[in-house]
Amino acid sequence: MLKQDRMAQGFPRLTGLDLQVGGEWAKALYDRAIPNFLKSYARKWGTKVGTIQLKDAVGVNERYDLTETPGGWRLVDKQQNQGNGTFIGPVFKTGSAAEKWLKDQGYLNPTVHSIDITPAMKKAVTKEGQPIARGSKPQFDWRSAVTESVV
Repeated sequence: MLKQDRMAQGFPRLTGLDLQVGGEWAKALYDRAIPNFLKSYARKWGTKVGTIQLKDAVGVNERYDLTETPGGWRLVDKQQNQGNGTFIGPVFKTGSAAEKWLKDQGYLNPTVHSIDITPAMKKAVTKEGQPIARGSKPQFDWRSAVTESVV
């Protein structure tokens, strides 16, 4: 019996085609909470939260190619088949449908949240630090607590 199987004994197992994994908490955190915090945080340095599109994040232009075949549009992985390329993914009726699938699968350059680092922000962070990382005297002096209990 595998270690994972032994560890899972006694726990319910979820199976079936109707199983769905949420992810709403991640969307709320990364798409709303963090950008909203950064909007107010960055305001004091005169910068804003925006979005940018990453360039060749997955190497789409170098590794994958979209080509029209007699059956429809196909995605080609140029690094497979000893550099001759291999069709991957489904067949599409249009190039735009294929591009949408590429984007949904994460092959195309994704759009992400961004913030410009201004000179004032860089100076403040490097000279003053950040509240969570700023060095400070410990609230509890463990040395005096140890000597008092030893005496």
